[in-house]
Amino acid sequence: MLNLPRWQTIVIAGITLLSALFALPNLLPASVLDHMPHWYANSRINLGLDLRGGAHFLLEAD
Repeated sequence: MLNLPRWQTIVIAGITLLSALFALPNLLPASVLDHMPHWYANSRINLGLDLRGGAHFLLEAD
């Protein structure tokens, strides 16, 4: 197992926690977001077409 210094473990845990907090508004339904602070509920990440499943290509051979 890795023997990381204590400060590195704390930094990694902090970055992981912050990342989870930033991703949370994208995972929660609108009914739950209505009860959260305005600045947090509106901080959703815009997903591109490829991540939303909206880009389609149809190729045809002549």
